[in-house]
Amino acid sequence: MRSLQLLPVVWAAWLVLSGGRGSGNPLLCVPSDTVSHSRAYYDIDLRSPGSTPAREALSGYVEITKPSSVFPITVTTSGVEVRQLSIVLDAPAAEDGTIYVVWVAPPELRPVRRLGSLRGSGTVSASVALNKFLVFVTRERMPPQTAATWEGPILLKGKSRSGRMRSITSHPQTTGPC
Repeated sequence: MRSLQLLPVVWAAWLVLSGGRGSGNPLLCVPSDTVSHSRAYYDIDLRSPGSTPAREALSGYVEITKPSSVFPITVTTSGVEVRQLSIVLDAPAAEDGTIYVVWVAPPELRPVRRLGSLRGSGTVSASVALNKFLVFVTRERMPPQTAATWEGPILLKGKSRSGRMRSITSHPQTTGPC
């Protein structure tokens, strides 16, 4: 009976001494930096909304990672998970005093937040505390850093994986005439 009482203590000590890493045991926690993630599942491909002029040769994707923290999940004081976004853009150099601006917004499109800008190919990184979100890349005429929203055309857009989920009550089969 005494050995059963010591089991949790021995197990906890073993976890601390081994750094939480086991030899292939799926029940043990493995630090997230040692686990590779599938870009096809977690990341967002940015796509043209269809109205982009043919002369634009833009492409890009959003890489979603965990912010640097000692905790496995970083959350705000209200409990919303914080994610680190790296928007990678492959674009020709902007011309005529224009730049490419990256924006993020919840599905309701309010509030819109400017993440950064580029003059051509490159990466913009920022932390985002939204459960569901949309990412937009627009072409703007050198807007001030305090611009509330975009004025130029949307060249690329993408939706977070959680943003693609919806309630069964909004599904067309459940809202039809019955």
